[in-house]
Amino acid sequence: MRADRRRSYIARHGPPGPSPSRRPHALEDRTRLNGLFRVFCCGAAWRDVPERFGPWQTVWTLARVP
Repeated sequence: MRADRRRSYIARHGPPGPSPSRRPHALEDRTRLNGLFRVFCCGAAWRDVPERFGPWQTVWTLARVP
């Protein structure tokens, strides 16, 4: 149930679909969001985010978007 609520929240408040003027992302948004959850829930440092979530700078940028 909790995961379903999280997905619906992300669908409503997450980034819109890919822009036709920009190149597509190498990783899908869900993978990067899982990297965010790892940092926020586990207290991991940004530089300790595993590579499977993408570069830590990309995950950090996603957290900094207003």
